[in-house]
Amino acid sequence: MSSINPMTLTELSVSNVAAFLQTVVVVDDKAHLRPLSESNDSSSPLDLVRSDEKDSAGPHANLIPPSSDTGDRLTDPEDLDAKSLIDGFAQEGIVCTVLRPAKEDDVVSQAAKIAAIADIAVLDWILDDDNGKRISGLMRKMIEDRNGTDRTRLIAIYTGERDLREVARKAADVLLERFGEPPDWSSDFVLWKGSVRVVVFGKEGTPVSPDDTALVERIVSIPELPDRLILEFAHLMTGLLPSVAIAGLSEVRAQSHRLLTMFSRSLDPAYLGHRVLLANPSEAEDQVVGMFAAELLSVLEYGGVAKQVGIESIRAWVDEIAENDGLRTDLLSVTSKDDLLGLLENGVDNTKGLQLGGWKWEKATHAFTSDDAKADEANRQFAKMMHIKTQYGDPPPTLTLGTILRSESAYWICLQPKCDSVRLDGPTAFPMMPLSREADQRKDIEIVVPHGESWALLSVPHKPAEIRMFTFESNDASKKQVTAIQDDESVWTISSIEGRSFEWVAQLKDEHAQRIANDIGGGFSRVGVNESEWVRRSGNKR
Repeated sequence: MSSINPMTLTELSVSNVAAFLQTVVVVDDKAHLRPLSESNDSSSPLDLVRSDEKDSAGPHANLIPPSSDTGDRLTDPEDLDAKSLIDGFAQEGIVCTVLRPAKEDDVVSQAAKIAAIADIAVLDWILDDDNGKRISGLMRKMIEDRNGTDRTRLIAIYTGERDLREVARKAADVLLERFGEPPDWSSDFVLWKGSVRVVVFGKEGTPVSPDDTALVERIVSIPELPDRLILEFAHLMTGLLPSVAIAGLSEVRAQSHRLLTMFSRSLDPAYLGHRVLLANPSEAEDQVVGMFAAELLSVLEYGGVAKQVGIESIRAWVDEIAENDGLRTDLLSVTSKDDLLGLLENGVDNTKGLQLGGWKWEKATHAFTSDDAKADEANRQFAKMMHIKTQYGDPPPTLTLGTILRSESAYWICLQPKCDSVRLDGPTAFPMMPLSREADQRKDIEIVVPHGESWALLSVPHKPAEIRMFTFESNDASKKQVTAIQDDESVWTISSIEGRSFEWVAQLKDEHAQRIANDIGGGFSRVGVNESEWVRRSGNKR
């Protein structure tokens, strides 16, 4: 990236998104293909249509065949020129699938699966004069499925309806029903809630008043639609960390076939030989997953993904925030944007004459936003991602080194080594350390975990005398380990033989769990000596 002609934050986002997007699904009951030119084939367009009609499994079986008299049809604003749209997305390297539901089709069951995995869903609002009923159902299905509200999702309504504002209001009702509170609006035609963004566009030829400039700008032609949707998706991913995520996923996609080649079946005998020699063969399963994760890390490192949060990207971020008066440079004892960029490039400790005495450092995050509450929340979320494993999918949590539990009002961390947390042949004692919940970050906190609607800031005593032993028994026949059980309220619980019930809260990342265990273990090796108090209290020993 050239510093002579730097890109704006939006331009960076659009560039990343254009490389990331791969799939679009379009649902429109008026989708059609234009007839092929007679110069390309001796058959007439009508013959080609009849040929497709005979074979329902043909490549365009789900599209309306062109009428023999297309004069009126081509001027109907409800029509969708599917070929031009597919070609337009193809030029951007994006695969576009067009579904044309018939009146009797169940749109939800027909389109929900493919819409769930597509990067962008483009939906006509009215299907066979149903006033948006079926599309509303499809939207509802897309965001109510498991992980539906956790995934980044762009839903574009592309319709020939004249009142686009009313269409947007009806789409807002779907989000209100799902989330229980009204969505946010950036205009009359753009709304979002969480990671779900809904945008409304009018098809070319939709009659609107030329005096309504905002509405006129929402009328988009087929050739323009791909670029407009890429820009809309980029609005979901504008930022430094979003750029890392989307560039990283793009790089993994680009290297996916190489990864598949590396993990070929030729390695199967070696894996089986390795497994059969292990004392606990099931451990090989997690080891292979670890191998794959290490390869993904290599892909990201050698793919240059880190530059997405490099100084040039940071400069673009600061420029955009500065325009919106979101910076508070005084919190870091500097007076200008350039000085702030210097701190970001060199760091506080390497900047001469700058000192953040006392607890002034805790406001570092606040310097980059005008909202103190958002800064505090960002600090906690960032700390959680640095220290805590994210639970993807549905496998039940297990009890092992670094497991955070809660019993009544007390928090605990499990100190049982991983190798002693499996292959349990009977009741086994697990060392557990009680954690202290602190009021704020001015204490020696080491663990930050979300719990319910709040956050728990936890410190570790590090004193062996604090350790308590609880006895657990395996309830997993495969790996012979202690596995959490989900109750009727979707809370994961683990019960000891002594009758104490623990709520599973989180699992520390391996390196953080091991550091805490090492620090506590160091307490067992302290040497008590008699020494002069004058010496003991001197200098840094005091």
